[in-house]
Amino acid sequence: MISCTGWSEAALAAECRFLPRQASLQGGRAGAFFWTFPPPR
Repeated sequence: MISCTGWSEAALAAECRFLPRQASLQGGRAGAFFWTFPPPR
């Protein structure tokens, strides 16, 4: 996917860079098409 209703190509690319960092910082994992976050404490 490069764009969709409400998301520009640039916004999607930025989110794809943001999510792996957030998952890692919170103890989760990231792959090519998924992000996992640990349950809230």
